[in-house]
Amino acid sequence: MTLSRLLIRVLPFGFIAFVLFCGLVGFPAPGAQTGGAPKDPLAEVNAKVDSLKWNLTLILAAAGLFTVAQSAAAFFSAQTFVRQADDAIKRVQEIAADAKASFPAFGKAEQARRDAYRVLATTFDSHGLDWRNELYDRIRPFDRQRLMSVERFIGLEFLDWTDDPEEHARNLRRLANFYASKFRSEGRTYKGDLERAEYYLELACEITQDQFYLLSDLGLLNMEFKIPRELDRAKEFFERSRAKNPHQQRALYNLAVAATYEQPKRYDTAAGLLTEALKEKPWEQTEVPEMTCNVYYNLACARAQQAKAGGADAPVRLEECFQALEKAASIGQVRKSTVDGDADQSTGELYEVANSPDQAVQERFGNLRMRLYTKQPPVAKDTFKERFSAAWKALKGEA
Repeated sequence: MTLSRLLIRVLPFGFIAFVLFCGLVGFPAPGAQTGGAPKDPLAEVNAKVDSLKWNLTLILAAAGLFTVAQSAAAFFSAQTFVRQADDAIKRVQEIAADAKASFPAFGKAEQARRDAYRVLATTFDSHGLDWRNELYDRIRPFDRQRLMSVERFIGLEFLDWTDDPEEHARNLRRLANFYASKFRSEGRTYKGDLERAEYYLELACEITQDQFYLLSDLGLLNMEFKIPRELDRAKEFFERSRAKNPHQQRALYNLAVAATYEQPKRYDTAAGLLTEALKEKPWEQTEVPEMTCNVYYNLACARAQQAKAGGADAPVRLEECFQALEKAASIGQVRKSTVDGDADQSTGELYEVANSPDQAVQERFGNLRMRLYTKQPPVAKDTFKERFSAAWKALKGEA
């Protein structure tokens, strides 16, 4: 044990003992008489007061010295700990350097893993798996092959990630997206890629106790990647995601899409689910304008199909279709290929609207069409000064 640490432990007890001695016994004041003939009562009282003053002075002086000594001891003790920490870090670095020198392959593999994860993080965002994105093809072949080589060599799922399980789950989700995208890019020919994607998502679910967005990813694998579609299993995942977090758009959006895949197609159900989805702001955890735009667009498609079915409410449904299209066009982030397919192909969900015998309906859609896939600038919010000025003008009757 160092001297500074010993002082830190001993000094408090020494100070307490000194205070107790001063209070119970006391030190005689300088110049005080300790013997002789008895003094008069007034002189005796003055002597006791002088003694108390002297002992209080000693206690205060001791307190000051104690504070200084304790601070000095703490400083030197901290310096000792810093040196010990520096020594420990140095030893760890030396061990790491020795290990790297002895096993260079592992050091290179770890660096390659970090580089591969960096590519994944920049390619696959945090808004969930979107089967329409050809993200696998956007990654350089060199980076794709390096990622797969590292994964086969290390076995990423078996590493100990207890220090940051959330980051591990995010990386597993990105790996799942990578293999799902690879599966589609290669014409759905290698089932092992799809199974690998599902495996990584299930591992991430174990780590995060079935986070709602991972359940949505699993549902999407069953609905958009598997052939034939496993709609019942997909809907089960979407419902579980919705139950975990009712304040999201994605689960409701996916359930609406699933309703349009059923036979017969259930557009009434889809429209209800999409209307409910628009009551929520976040796509998963944050608001994503592109996905909100797609919710409005799909709602327009469902309303168009309801109008196509005829009935007394067909004009109302057609008007609701255009209202949803106006909302989608105000954001302008629907994919052009999606709009072209729905409007120009006879099986498209907006074909009857885009090619309506009613010229006014056809022109109305034509005026909206390009805006649907032309990204609009965000609407500028009024500043406080502008709002105050408008309110003041309204109050004076100038507005």
